[in-house]
Amino acid sequence: MVKKLFICPPDFGTDETCRTLTIPSSQQWLGIFNNAILTLANTYNYEQLNATDLTPEECAARVMLIYADYLQTDACPVVQSPYWDDETDNEIEMGSDTQIWYGAVTDWLAPIASLNFQQNLAVWALTGFVGYAAGLGSAIFFRTAAKRFVLAFESSNVEEIIRIIIDSASFNATIPASSGIVEIVVLGDDALSEHDLYIIQGEA
Repeated sequence: MVKKLFICPPDFGTDETCRTLTIPSSQQWLGIFNNAILTLANTYNYEQLNATDLTPEECAARVMLIYADYLQTDACPVVQSPYWDDETDNEIEMGSDTQIWYGAVTDWLAPIASLNFQQNLAVWALTGFVGYAAGLGSAIFFRTAAKRFVLAFESSNVEEIIRIIIDSASFNATIPASSGIVEIVVLGDDALSEHDLYIIQGEA
């Protein structure tokens, strides 16, 4: 009797989670991981213990959907942008994946190459996990290896304009008054290994 590798779960559940794999960059290693995942797509590797559990066919079909996502680079999770910091964790010398600077720029409309960012925690009111900009030109700057972000802004009672700069691209985002939490997805330049991101308080 051939022993099955996997037991069929009772259901698919209501939630999903995501894990990012860092795989050695060679065809051999990619092939190993591809074949390992496809093992999960083989109905012969599943055993259904209870009649109410998922069938081997249902499990294998779900794995094929997961495999399709795995093959798409953009299926990796977005990286949450920072919302807060404090005096004890406001350092210039931090790793590129955690570097967070709070401060201000002298001219929020200046060309990217001319932005004069000055680290200054005093222009930020930091409460819990939310940072509130204290006025025009308040800015966050950080550098990271992640290329995709979700920026979350909490709206105020007036419409606000936020300037977002990622690498060499710049655009303004309008945050409507009293609209709750507004999330904006930002993508970095694919050609760069690290990405510079500015978030600048514009006009309110």
